[in-house]
Amino acid sequence: MLAWLHSTAVGEQEALEVLFISQEGEGQNSILGGIEEGLKSEPWLEDGDGEGDEAARGGWDARKRLMMLVDKDLQTVCKPLKSRIEQVIASHEESTLVYKISNLINFYRLTFERLLGQESFLLETMKTTEQAALRQFHSSLQEHVRAVQSELPQAPDDLTPPPFLYEALNELKQLMISCSTSLIPDSEREGGFSKILEEALDPYLDGCHNLSQDLEEVDKNIFVINCQIAAKKTLEQFGFTTDRVAKLDAEVGKQIGLLVEFQHNFFVHTSGLHPLLVALSDWDPETTDTAKATPITQLPPFSPHALSLVSQTLDEFLPSALMDATAGLKRLSSPKIIGEIMQEAASRFVDDFSRVEEAVIDGLVNEGDGQREGGIEFARSVWPRTVDEVRVLLA
Repeated sequence: MLAWLHSTAVGEQEALEVLFISQEGEGQNSILGGIEEGLKSEPWLEDGDGEGDEAARGGWDARKRLMMLVDKDLQTVCKPLKSRIEQVIASHEESTLVYKISNLINFYRLTFERLLGQESFLLETMKTTEQAALRQFHSSLQEHVRAVQSELPQAPDDLTPPPFLYEALNELKQLMISCSTSLIPDSEREGGFSKILEEALDPYLDGCHNLSQDLEEVDKNIFVINCQIAAKKTLEQFGFTTDRVAKLDAEVGKQIGLLVEFQHNFFVHTSGLHPLLVALSDWDPETTDTAKATPITQLPPFSPHALSLVSQTLDEFLPSALMDATAGLKRLSSPKIIGEIMQEAASRFVDDFSRVEEAVIDGLVNEGDGQREGGIEFARSVWPRTVDEVRVLLA
């Protein structure tokens, strides 16, 4: 219908140009040229409808007047056109199809605006039908969201995104494809599509967040990341979603930070370093009289016997540390993120080990035979691991 209407409008324009404007130009050989000359020679119209003033000033727009005639010729089809389009819109409940219809109407609205001008009666009809299509579209989105939220399932055992999110993302992709082919200016496309994202994406991500509340802490973080990664992969295919992709990156970053903290704690507790780090955090000889400061080896966790036990635990932990820690993240969908988490957690643990090693060696040296070499030999007999060895094993 819209294609026929555009073809008819162009045909009317061409017919009127042949009738009113001669091939030689808008001069005396054309009906339009005669009208313009007549207006110029009728000074009594200067205080009338303004056309005399316009012609006298040389600003009488002949082509604009011609396009007003084209618009007037098309007014009779506006009412049945509006009625038929609204029937089509009302008969479709699928949001993607209604959105495509609204974009199609938008395409022809902008086309008719360039052809007929902004004061066209036909253009007003197109604006009304476009608004009706958008209302139907947003209503369909909201209805689907209500249906999903009323029957939220449990999070899948493998922590992959739930089926309702995949369905929403597939529908969203179709909406973005339609948006990308519309005549909406690039500068307005992202801002205009943001409201659609609020209705076609955010409620489903909120639903995933609600499902995560029933999971254990680490599983909760993994599930949320998997859902956000799925959304990000869909959005980043289109250039007008950069702001939302950046927000998703920030949200994923927060979840990654929580998992890094968990893995770091796993390293600290499983390796046996936790009591030593707690003791170090409370022990600060520089804030007291050095002569009265308690030697670190007199702290229970730093006694030679306790350090020997921690050293044995550490030797048992290090060979399989990375494998054991990574097993807890195996349901995370991004190997790259798993690597980032493990690298950061291992780096923090190496820093912790370095602090402990420095305190242990300095403290045990003083427990030796009074000679520096003998003290170090004694210290290494109790604490054989070095920070370089730990760094290599966790690399």
